[in-house]
Amino acid sequence: MRRLSPLALLVLLAPSVARAQVGSGWVQYQPPSVIHLDGANGIEVSPGDSTMVMNAGATFTNQGGIETFYLHDPISNRAERRIQNTYQNGRHQFEGEVRVSAPTDDESVMQVFGGNSGATTQMIRAYNVAGGTLRKVPGSVVLIENIHGTWIKVNVIHDVGANFVKTYINGKLISTGDGEAMNAGNDGWYHKYGCYGTLRTGTAKVEWRNVKHFRDGNPPTGDGGGMTPTPDASPPADAKEAKPDAGSEPSPDAASGTGGSSGTGGKPGTGGAPGTGGSSATGGSPGTGGARATGGSSGGEGGAGGDEEPTPPKKSAAKGGCGVGGSGQGGWSLPLLALLIVVVGRRRRARR
Repeated sequence: MRRLSPLALLVLLAPSVARAQVGSGWVQYQPPSVIHLDGANGIEVSPGDSTMVMNAGATFTNQGGIETFYLHDPISNRAERRIQNTYQNGRHQFEGEVRVSAPTDDESVMQVFGGNSGATTQMIRAYNVAGGTLRKVPGSVVLIENIHGTWIKVNVIHDVGANFVKTYINGKLISTGDGEAMNAGNDGWYHKYGCYGTLRTGTAKVEWRNVKHFRDGNPPTGDGGGMTPTPDASPPADAKEAKPDAGSEPSPDAASGTGGSSGTGGKPGTGGAPGTGGSSATGGSPGTGGARATGGSSGGEGGAGGDEEPTPPKKSAAKGGCGVGGSGQGGWSLPLLALLIVVVGRRRRARR
């Protein structure tokens, strides 16, 4: 039986590193969050660590590392997570993987809330055209098409000082827009994501996973390269293409925001030389947070009206988990690998 060389063992046993945020120097943090569902009596606020919240028109679930935002009656125009990460300066990055199901149309899926032109500096909206399309507004910039039932990695970098917002799809820079820092006032910005906007179809469903938050880093040079998220074994049952609705041009939604999500674990490591084994990798750890609700609520496409967010419940300590998705971080330490290489080398010389 042919034995592996020390170099081959080193390659096999070296720990794999998951590529996360785009750029360099970013510091991950875990802001608090709350869940918003719109209902007959306006915005209903729930703690960020809720695993299931529902009312007559909307449902939110957080199971198996996947957050599902679902609208099923026009009485509700939003199911969203509002990140409580209000900032007035610096560089901030949102990262996550989104999956949109047909017939979702003209719904916001992610937003940089705040700016000098009203309630939003940038929105990413989903449309039921071309197999499912994500567009950036303002500007109606097509980010990606044919998305229904597929996980799409989204990174949004807001640099207040440089006054830009860069949007990356599957790791590649697609859009650079105005950061709206000029004459923006003192309210600041925050992030939110989910499924929100006037319900134009029978149902609307948006899922998010591996959502993370970073600050104080630098965007990559060039277009960032590109990468594709790991697909699920099968698409969601409702990912079948539906007929596009007419009139799908975007119209900005002045909705309120939300906070972090839970992540997924890593993959096991590989084995070593005969007689030795690999070590398994471990995943990320959940984040915790409080529950301070600020900023505005909806006023966009048939929104709940007004720009005031409701005061959250007293015991709304939110946990906006921030797991590290992708490949595992475990493996052999370098000293052990070096020792293994020396032992294999001596055995070879002894047999000559």
